[in-house]
Amino acid sequence: MLDGHLSLTLSQDQKTLRIETMIDGAAVGWIDTDASGLGRLIELLGAQRAAMSDAVAETLDPVPHLQLTAHPRWWVFDPSPDGHELALRHPGYGWLSFLLGPESAISLAGYLNRPLNEPLKIDARAVQAGDRFSATPIPVVHVVLGSLKTGQVALGLENRSGSTVFYSLSADGARALGEKLIAGD
Repeated sequence: MLDGHLSLTLSQDQKTLRIETMIDGAAVGWIDTDASGLGRLIELLGAQRAAMSDAVAETLDPVPHLQLTAHPRWWVFDPSPDGHELALRHPGYGWLSFLLGPESAISLAGYLNRPLNEPLKIDARAVQAGDRFSATPIPVVHVVLGSLKTGQVALGLENRSGSTVFYSLSADGARALGEKLIAGD
């Protein structure tokens, strides 16, 4: 049986990435790509992952082992009849856009506006309401929230393509996001 895998090498100037196909220790093919091309590849891989029959789990493990992005930049667009579009910047995946149904947005806003030492109280029906429709941006399947020991709020968003991304928001950032979602602007 052949031993195959991919090898990734970032150039010294950190402007390109070489992706090599390795078989039995030898490179049999490669591609060099810049950040834009790599971003497009990540999008294509996400779309293919979403189309696979082995779907991403509908629920998040109780103790998720996910990357945490601290203090992400975020943007909330004008609400539409389908809900609120929330965009979050991930340093590796770029800007990710999520469509929160009206009830999910209200639930998230309520959580983000609560005192940091208050226990988590989320209505699971509200979190999942309105998320079963097709749209661009990708609708949120699950919203996971929690308090961090640092006094910050952890926000996890899982979409249909299987991406679950966690963000760490400061108390002020969480309140500002919650106020924006409640105001609908």
